[in-house]
Amino acid sequence: MELFLPGLLELAIVIIFFVGLGLALIVIVISRSKTEQTPITTLGEYPYPASEAVRSIAVGVLATLLTCGIYGLYWQYKQMDTLNAWLKRDEYSFWLWLFLTIITCGLFALYYEYKMAMSISQ
Repeated sequence: MELFLPGLLELAIVIIFFVGLGLALIVIVISRSKTEQTPITTLGEYPYPASEAVRSIAVGVLATLLTCGIYGLYWQYKQMDTLNAWLKRDEYSFWLWLFLTIITCGLFALYYEYKMAMSISQ
């Protein structure tokens, strides 16, 4: 019986991971389908749906918790995309942020958030 329990625990962790991944994909698909129905406004040179600029923080936090952080990565990507559109330049790269955040154990993410906040306040 002792050898059987670790196998069940690992199986439960894998199931929870894939359920979270599935929920993240569902949230992304639903959010994309809602934005396709909204009128498009132009921010600089980017055609950008007006509803993409405003997101519910509560839904974002809840979806991030339910998907074990996967939705948080999507949220960060959309945040950088929105900020690039508002600033009318490609200053923030999600893939650079992700790579350097992993390498620096999260320290680069703090710097990048500070840098994005300073860009908004200018």
